[in-house]
Amino acid sequence: MEEEQKIEFPEETTALVKTPWYRHKVAKESFSWAGTIALAVVIAVFINAYVFRVSRVDGRSMQPTLQGGQTVYISRIPYWFSDPAYGDILVFDSENVNRNFLIELKESLQYNVVTYNIFKVAHPQKYWIKRVIGLPGDTIEIREDGVYRNGVFLEEDYVYDGEDLDYQAWQGRTWTVGKNEIFVMGDNRNHSMDSRDIGVVSQNAILGKVVMR
Repeated sequence: MEEEQKIEFPEETTALVKTPWYRHKVAKESFSWAGTIALAVVIAVFINAYVFRVSRVDGRSMQPTLQGGQTVYISRIPYWFSDPAYGDILVFDSENVNRNFLIELKESLQYNVVTYNIFKVAHPQKYWIKRVIGLPGDTIEIREDGVYRNGVFLEEDYVYDGEDLDYQAWQGRTWTVGKNEIFVMGDNRNHSMDSRDIGVVSQNAILGKVVMR
């Protein structure tokens, strides 16, 4: 009878491998929540910047059309399909900054209900609301009796008539509106800073058109 042979196997070497922290369930869930929140913020900023935004009128430069403290609703969508038109009332960046999504994201984080109420961040004063008077190719001239566009006197029934209009400071001045630009003025001409002071405005600086008030 053959003798049984005992085969010995070497001891198996084992290693302790730690799971990376980012693969733990809690970490995965945290990343998932962070991604969801980030996506929600991006969507919220997009809607607020381009689709529908609430704005409040500050000052009297648009009287009698708009009153100080009045709430208006603006949207960029109308200018996706057409250019600004004469008489449009819109909100724009008076610093003539070309708006893009990164700027909108930055300012949404900087200027919001939380920063206003908790951190007492001051409301930005650079957003102006005015009426479109001139479009690309136009020449705007101010004379003693009023505003002329391409040599034609503008009949402006929306202008505040509670006091005599004073155009003396700008009398004889002209502005040529270039491509992708607009010329804007407030309806309360004696109490408005507008294109008479800062010049023509780039259409890329427009935040939106007033669509509801």
